[in-house]
Amino acid sequence: MRKFAFAAVAVTLLAAPAYAQFSMGGGAEEGGRTRYSDEEKRREAEADKAYRNVIKNTKNQNQINADKPDPWGNVRPAAPAKTSR
Repeated sequence: MRKFAFAAVAVTLLAAPAYAQFSMGGGAEEGGRTRYSDEEKRREAEADKAYRNVIKNTKNQNQINADKPDPWGNVRPAAPAKTSR
């Protein structure tokens, strides 16, 4: 009987984290949000537009920097000379 009780407790403790991963629902009745107000939509759209502009500018900077020389070029050691055998 003692082994059975120990096994039941062990199974329960091992199953609890796995059960917690499968949360069902999340709708409005459980405290989740399903709809946004017009103000929230507008703020989210503005934030998304600002994010896209930053990403676009970053890509442009990377293209501009590709044409510039390497600022660390004189700090790195020269490539070792290849010797022929």
